[in-house]
Amino acid sequence: MHQFLVWKEFSVYSGPSFSTTRHSHFFVQLCIANEGEFRLRGKNGKWRSYRAALVPSGVSHETEKSNHDFTIVLLDPLAFQTEILSQRNSTGGEPAIDVSDRFSAKDIQFILSIFGNVSKDSRKKFTDFFESKFSIRERDSELPTGNPRTTTFNGESNIDSPSAKGSNSVWFAQKEPNIPIDPRILECMEILSSASDSTESMKKDISLIELASRVKLSAGRFRHLFREETNITFSGYKLWLKTRRAILSLAKNPELIAAAYEGGFSDQAHFSRIFRRSFGMSPSDFAKNQDRFRVRFFLS
Repeated sequence: MHQFLVWKEFSVYSGPSFSTTRHSHFFVQLCIANEGEFRLRGKNGKWRSYRAALVPSGVSHETEKSNHDFTIVLLDPLAFQTEILSQRNSTGGEPAIDVSDRFSAKDIQFILSIFGNVSKDSRKKFTDFFESKFSIRERDSELPTGNPRTTTFNGESNIDSPSAKGSNSVWFAQKEPNIPIDPRILECMEILSSASDSTESMKKDISLIELASRVKLSAGRFRHLFREETNITFSGYKLWLKTRRAILSLAKNPELIAAAYEGGFSDQAHFSRIFRRSFGMSPSDFAKNQDRFRVRFFLS
């Protein structure tokens, strides 16, 4: 298999391994060796070998090209919550959490079969399988009430601070499973996401002040609560929505300048900078390099 498969909630690459520059992104990244092992490097500069690894949202990492194939799954951390992120630490500049113990050779072959023969059931097959490994729960599921608690990775960690120069990364603090996001913040996220998905979204930018007023909070309190509940800044979430919109637009038009416009970026160069910062590669690789990627979208 040699393809990139895109659903709204997650994307999958499976094929020859490749090198990236060090980067961080909004997604939670699951990496699996199709055979043998793969290597990742984090902020501490040390290469680590894995059979399977989970890179939390916002953790800085890079991949290395080898003679082996690998599979990378990029999961929207706000669409899914996983207990693994509140039970294991990734500290000291390491690139990922080693989850090799959770994947047998049979498990890996099952994953490859799901995406090697893509069907309308592939999404459900994968999420069901992932749930069996990581107790995943979709955001819109019914959740019991409770006081939010977070597990943070900071200090000497591998997390890129959102205040770092030129960074759009997320300082990782995953909410524990079964703790619902504040309904006011969920409402605002859904407004932003719906606007991003709409063909009318380019006509009006929804501001923080507008949303704060809608849920009867001051701008300062809303900004703090949004970060506290989602573990991403308001501006970071809007930037991610723009990036997602631009990427999904490539399903209809592979031209990067059109994707940049569709996403609401000032120009193609701006889109390219954000894409490279987030994924460690140029968007031209994603859009046009058919030797590396056969891109398929499943958006309906």
